[in-house]
Amino acid sequence: MTIRRPLIVSALIIIAMAALSLAAAAALPATVPLRFNAHGLATAYGSPLPPLAVMPLAALVLSAIFAGLARAEPRRENLILSRLPYATRWIGGVVIVAIAHLWIVYTLVTTVRGAAPIDPTRLVFVMVGAMIAIAGGQLGRLRSNFMIGIRTPWTLADDRVWDRTHRLARWPAMLAGLAIVLAALAAPEAILLKLTLAILLAVGGGLVLLSYLLWRRRDARLRS
Repeated sequence: MTIRRPLIVSALIIIAMAALSLAAAAALPATVPLRFNAHGLATAYGSPLPPLAVMPLAALVLSAIFAGLARAEPRRENLILSRLPYATRWIGGVVIVAIAHLWIVYTLVTTVRGAAPIDPTRLVFVMVGAMIAIAGGQLGRLRSNFMIGIRTPWTLADDRVWDRTHRLARWPAMLAGLAIVLAALAAPEAILLKLTLAILLAVGGGLVLLSYLLWRRRDARLRS
């Protein structure tokens, strides 16, 4: 599978993140607020360099993982046919990390001037839900592989079960992502994590069961 395009895009994003970190490091003092209590008051101070470096490094590691997995995939022909969904997940993950980096830089720059930090919890869940919805919409384009998709013993054992499962999973996955986005915007923050986990477990468990039932049906037809 060619990884040139997602590799170039992710590299450009990482370079932009690093440049932003360098600019922020030059503008910030040697000691900045790093931790805050529930009232938005600083409780710990330190160097801005570790928080400025963590997300560019995370994006670099994430890109290396995706590049390595593409090389290691045993069913490379199928992964080539799934290159758009694979690239979407790769770049989407890097973009989420980049947005988190923007929040870190913004928080460091504004809190050093006395502003209260902004809680990113809802933004994080919105991004996660949006990514799940986008990935769900592409499930029908995935071909059998070991790296991404609904990888159960039954889908990996039979290409027809894989294809049928992923076609049927598109709408449940997209609706799950949309439900997480809506929960992030409207649900009380205290229950947001539990609600998100409940949605993911319910939909994920249902799709695993779906793959088993489709395999059982196909197995019964082959034996009859």
